[in-house]
Formats: sequence, structure tokens, C-alpha cells
Amino acid sequence: MTSHPSPFATNPGLRATGTTVVPSADALSERFRRVRVVTERLAAELSEEDCALQSMADASPIKWHLAHTSWFLETFLLEKFAADFTPFDPAFRILFNSYYNSVGDKHPRVERGLISRPKLSTVFAYRHHVTERIAAPLYWHRDGDVWDPFTLRGMMRIDPHTSICHVSYFEADAYTRWQFAGLRLARDVT
Repeated sequence: MTSHPSPFATNPGLRATGTTVVPSADALSERFRRVRVVTERLAAELSEEDCALQSMADASPIKWHLAHTSWFLETFLLEKFAADFTPFDPAFRILFNSYYNSVGDKHPRVERGLISRPKLSTVFAYRHHVTERIAAPLYWHRDGDVWDPFTLRGMMRIDPHTSICHVSYFEADAYTRWQFAGLRLARDVT
């Protein structure tokens, strides 16, 4: 009989839930960030014109795909769960929708190569906006370079010199990764 190693031995980011193996929140968050970074690296050397080309009706341009993945996250996560949700650009709701009638109007697939606006830089700004909102707790609000969390006393400016208290594991981990680059909180291995 062949013995198979436990998935937990090779990937500490997994945990068991009943009979299902589920990635931990940390593992999912890290994978999300990694995929977003790799995708942008793949497109980094392409010009505005390269990203607008549509080689055939069944293959959408790169610029459209870069925005569509953010549209998906904005529509199905941020719009539903972020209390202070405001769309990055209301026109994107139609322009980057591929779910047809189930989620509202859409821009026809065969015409995606005709999209000259938004500019590629706007699509990347859209991606960064959505990535930031997904990567931080939904009750945090960014004002320029400063984060303001919503607390029991309302919106409060984060004072980087204040000691940390009453935070979730997610917040403590985010703070550790921000304040001490390359470090993270210990994980429960039981």
C-alpha cells in the first residue's frame, strides 16, 4: 500500500474543515497578492497599443482582462460587503462585465478591441484601488497615504506611535508585515 504525505506536511497554510482541506486566510491573502503582482509583471512591458489589440472576437484584449478581474472583485466582494462602497468608475460596471444578463448590461465581446478608453494607466489605477480594498479590512478607509479605521468612536486616524490593542489577528498580521518588512506573526500549528 502506498503512503501519501499529509497535505499539511507540505503546505502549512492548509487546515482541515470536516473532510475538506481549506487554505488558511493567510495563505489565500498571500496567493491573492502574488497573483495580482505576477499579472501586472506580465503586462508591464506592453504598450498601451499592445494591450488594446483584440486578435479575434473570442479573445478579449489584455487591457480588458486586467480591468475585468478587478470588476469581478469590485462587483462580487466590495459592492456586497464594503459598507462605504463607491464604484471606482460607474461606467466600468457595463464596460468590464462579462456575466451578461445575470449581472446587468455588458459591452459586447466582439467590440472589446474597439475600447480606446479608459487609458491603460487608469486600468492599473483601478486594479490598485480594488487590490487595496481587498487587502485591507473593509472598515479601513485610505485617505492619501494614511489609513483611517472605523472604530467604536467613529473614523480615527491611525497614529503610528500608538501601541496596538484590541485588534484582530488579520490587523495584527497586516501591521507586522507593514512595520517589519519580511516578518509575519506566528501561526497556530495545531
